[in-house]
Amino acid sequence: MIPFSGINLKRFTLDQLAPSNHLVRKMEASIDFSFIYDSMEDMFQR
Repeated sequence: MIPFSGINLKRFTLDQLAPSNHLVRKMEASIDFSFIYDSMEDMFQR
């Protein structure tokens, strides 16, 4: 059996991963994703 060594989590932000002229930045700036939070609010606690 493989021993449990804990969880190795790393946090990344969009600023760290995508340059300022990347397509994902343009999408983030032009699409309002707030509807996702509103529709999922009952499923998750804030």
